[in-house]
Amino acid sequence: MPKGVEALKYVIGIDGGGTKTALRVSSLKGATLAEITAGSTNVHSTSAAHAAEVLYSMLDSALSMKSLVKEDCMYLCMGAAGADREDERKLLQRLFEDYGFKCPIYIANDAEIMLAAGAGRPEGIVVISGTGSIAYGRDKYGSQFRSGGWGHLIGDEGSGYWIGKEAINAAVRYFDRRDESTMLLDMLMARLNLREVWDFIGFVYSSGKEKGDIAALASVVDEAFLAGDRVALKILINASKELFLICNAVAKRLNFKEDFCIVTGGGVFEHNSFLYNTFCSYVMDMYPKAYVKKLSKAPVTGAVDIALHMLEENE
Repeated sequence: MPKGVEALKYVIGIDGGGTKTALRVSSLKGATLAEITAGSTNVHSTSAAHAAEVLYSMLDSALSMKSLVKEDCMYLCMGAAGADREDERKLLQRLFEDYGFKCPIYIANDAEIMLAAGAGRPEGIVVISGTGSIAYGRDKYGSQFRSGGWGHLIGDEGSGYWIGKEAINAAVRYFDRRDESTMLLDMLMARLNLREVWDFIGFVYSSGKEKGDIAALASVVDEAFLAGDRVALKILINASKELFLICNAVAKRLNFKEDFCIVTGGGVFEHNSFLYNTFCSYVMDMYPKAYVKKLSKAPVTGAVDIALHMLEENE
């Protein structure tokens, strides 16, 4: 740094996703200094070595934009799926220490940074329904609790995957004459270009099938509901109820009773207004003073907010 130029102190927030990573460098007053996006840094979907390579490249690019030095980083927060596990937190923290950061480093669950982004502070509850589902909460004392997030085989109720799976199940039950008629049979077969009902077996059990392929069928349920299908209506009501159950579990554990914020995130909440409104009605029945809001800011905003909040608390 040139002589006489005052050092620029800053914090870093990172949203480390399975397909995309966002990194933001912010001044201590909250102004964005640099922002970079790149590929996956989730150690569940890529190796630790590849995650380090991506993160280091992003950090090099971001810091060079404003000629920043590592020593002037005051706090770093990274949100990543599964980061509430101790071994993963330590692995990610070590990556940043090996890069040369000496500042405090906080590794958060991805739900935690979404809560901070939506609520404006790391306090309240966030309920996520995308491919999977989870609820996470934090109170003003720092106590945390999560419910759900068990994966598509044993949980993720109310998620896009769960809705898609329930739709297929309802379709084949109707074909077997075990349950009531539904438009879902014809609509799903048309969406998937299936010639025979038996082709559902190949679609569901083929080795290359991704969770997202089944989660994408949640939109078919929404279309069937809008067309007046009773079975689709039941699926969406049950999904709303399941999402409320994980939210309620967190609220009870953290003793939330009065005015608290519930942030909703994920594609299911974003694209299905009936499910969102039904979820809100369940919340209002139990917690009339709570307020529900859809996530409107990028999760990386929450990572920056947490870094600034924790820096302020430690001063």
